[in-house]
Amino acid sequence: MTDPTNIQGKAILVSLSISKWLARTFDKVATREVHQAHGATDAGKFSKKLMASRDERTQEHNEYGALVAIQTQARTDHYANTLAWGNKGLRLLPVANYDEYMRLQRGHLVAFARALPAFVRAYPALRLAAPAALGTLFKEGDYPAPDRIEERFSMHYDREPLPISGESIVDELAAPQVAQVRAEYASRVDAKIEAATSAAMSDARERVGKVVRDLQTTMNRKKGEAGFSFKESKDGNIGGMHSTIRSL
Repeated sequence: MTDPTNIQGKAILVSLSISKWLARTFDKVATREVHQAHGATDAGKFSKKLMASRDERTQEHNEYGALVAIQTQARTDHYANTLAWGNKGLRLLPVANYDEYMRLQRGHLVAFARALPAFVRAYPALRLAAPAALGTLFKEGDYPAPDRIEERFSMHYDREPLPISGESIVDELAAPQVAQVRAEYASRVDAKIEAATSAAMSDARERVGKVVRDLQTTMNRKKGEAGFSFKESKDGNIGGMHSTIRSL
């Protein structure tokens, strides 16, 4: 059985909440037309891409693509530095990863704070370019109003300590009830911590296994075959996961 106290002081819980406008929508009329054209029923749904994320000439991210890319990278880094914990959006951040996680977090928040107003300013022009791309599929009503687009995007980090057995808000209960409730709560917390700790270690083992399998596949390839080279990223993956597990 996992001892929940072993993990106390070695990790904290973190969460990342992201909201964004996906610039896609389901078109009922187009779906019906496709079904009729092909004599099909319930064969699929037609999803419209409402806004490009790259400049047609340079293929670089435009203001919308840059904003979404920042959020995507933030979530990638969030998962890369943490382990599974429960099912409420919280993840386990080992103390060994704390400094790097906070450095990445600060960078993403600064980038997001710059990219969001840049997109808001560019949004009217990007929306004006949509009819040329969508043709008769363009509908003005598919797009948020320019003064409401900013509220569609947010990115927020939160952190909290690991729950400690016995913590509760039962102090206001009558004295005879306190001891019993505290005991019941402590038992539930211990069980949750044990289950979450087990899930975190299972997540870590699975990720290490994937890195090792990828490494084995690479090492088994012969010189000249695709994927033969040993990239520094693989070495970094191994080192990072080793540091994460060793810290717990």
